[in-house]
Amino acid sequence: MSDSATGPLRLLTFGDATAEIWGATLQAGHAAALFVVRNGATAATDGRPVELRANEHVWTVSGTGFDLQFTPVDGTHDPSPAGDGLCRVEGRVSLPDGERQIRCPGTVSVAAEAELGRFDSLRALTGWFDENRGLALRALRPDEKKGHERDVIAATLFDADHWVAVEDPRLSTTFRAGEQPARASLELWVGDGDELYPRRAAAEAVGLPSEAAGERLRLSLTPLICHAGGLDGTGVYLIAHL
Repeated sequence: MSDSATGPLRLLTFGDATAEIWGATLQAGHAAALFVVRNGATAATDGRPVELRANEHVWTVSGTGFDLQFTPVDGTHDPSPAGDGLCRVEGRVSLPDGERQIRCPGTVSVAAEAELGRFDSLRALTGWFDENRGLALRALRPDEKKGHERDVIAATLFDADHWVAVEDPRLSTTFRAGEQPARASLELWVGDGDELYPRRAAAEAVGLPSEAAGERLRLSLTPLICHAGGLDGTGVYLIAHL
């Protein structure tokens, strides 16, 4: 665990199936951003400054070669109990193969300041099925050597302009060699009190992960195809060492 990992954790992700670009920006003491397209072209901040600004409900993320705005979709201006919000993302990202114009769904997630300093790593899976439906899950791990049993997991489902709180989120990941996600399944228990029922989702990688190292952060981003409730969409799987 890095001594610099203080303050709230902020994670902004998006996936544009039309432009075939996926991205993540993470602030955890320091900030780093990583973008990848299907043909393997990658752009990363690699220690260069990343600026995150919040103006009322709108988040702006900018740095060398990118400028993105995350605007909450109608009816989801207030984040869920897990700190997640579903957004529309617009802007641009410059990659080695040219500039991409971004217009797609995305998610902003904010973890409480009290959570962050205790953890070594983050695993996050976010997915979008249209501009009003999606999911967000994050698992913070106190000690990489002790496995997932001590993970602190939070998740949110987004249904037709409103969020659904998840009482008991579960994430199962199949990895390729090394730390390369191949498939993931989610079991998200929702309801009231003792009346809980599972909502399930699945995802598959559509390319190898891309990696970046910020000043204090190491990121690995895998683009996904996601499935839930009979819908197909896009998503990202982020692994970050804090």
